[in-house]
Amino acid sequence: MPIQFEIHPSIGVARLGTSDEFFVGPGPGVTPPASFRDSAKKLKKQAARFQVFRCDRDASGKLVSLPQLVGPAIGTVRWTVEVANRKAVAFRLTQPANRRNNASGNDAADAALIIKPAPQIVDGTTPDVTFKGLFRGLDVTLGRARFQTDGSLIFTGGSGVSGSRPATGQQPTHFADNDDWFDDTCEGPIRAEVKLADGSTQTAVAARVIVGPPDFAPDVQPWISLHDIAYQAAIDRGFLAAEAKPSFARFIRPFLVRARGFAWVNQRASGGHNPAAPGGFSDGRLAMLGNPSAPAASRNGILSRFRNPANPQIRHHRPCRGC
Repeated sequence: MPIQFEIHPSIGVARLGTSDEFFVGPGPGVTPPASFRDSAKKLKKQAARFQVFRCDRDASGKLVSLPQLVGPAIGTVRWTVEVANRKAVAFRLTQPANRRNNASGNDAADAALIIKPAPQIVDGTTPDVTFKGLFRGLDVTLGRARFQTDGSLIFTGGSGVSGSRPATGQQPTHFADNDDWFDDTCEGPIRAEVKLADGSTQTAVAARVIVGPPDFAPDVQPWISLHDIAYQAAIDRGFLAAEAKPSFARFIRPFLVRARGFAWVNQRASGGHNPAAPGGFSDGRLAMLGNPSAPAASRNGILSRFRNPANPQIRHHRPCRGC
């Protein structure tokens, strides 16, 4: 495999914040900020930092030497950033055959519902770019990209703005499936071209930025993680083979531990997953569940409370009570 240029991380996560100040999200060599709020007590934005690396890989894709960070000494980086918010035309979580706002699925027909600023170049000439789009004629700022002198790119998301359009005063009735509502989260591709000292240009392997809400409880993990989604996608596309016998430690225990964590942030989950409840999944019970020689009755009781993943109408886990 020839030497190629790659953007890392391949998926960068930024988070909303009410402050104009920001900090770079977790990464190698990154020190967390002393405070996640500014002097006015506003929440700082979590930024995603992207860098281009020169990578030498063998035929299997394995690195044969340490990646080389592309900076001014190697070449000039020119970034192209494109983000959008398509929530208003997405399929409903509770009725996955139907789209929100009765959208057609055709971008041209649904353009007023899609917050989609034009792609923009970010480089030494244009080092600071803001991404503004429209939701039914209302201006919505999705984020900002900054070029750094070392050639890297910093992307920060929105300020946690949400509302309805038209502004009817109607309150949301669902955690996701509300018509006429918008917010300023976004996601999209990050691309880069590197102009080398010899005048040639190399196109880097693209990356993606995802902007989500603040993480107020970082120790509480989501029921389905980004890693789970990526792992399943790799299996679906044939990049990985599904294990004939799933590992309890890798594929089952994490879901039970995550359910236990919900008790601290969700009133309903606290009824079934608090430490004193059967669904609290103490370390001792987890050890028993992971023991193949232990009676199967307890495991079957938990399994019976899970929703059938083959049912497309069900998209989320309902915390059990007393499982």
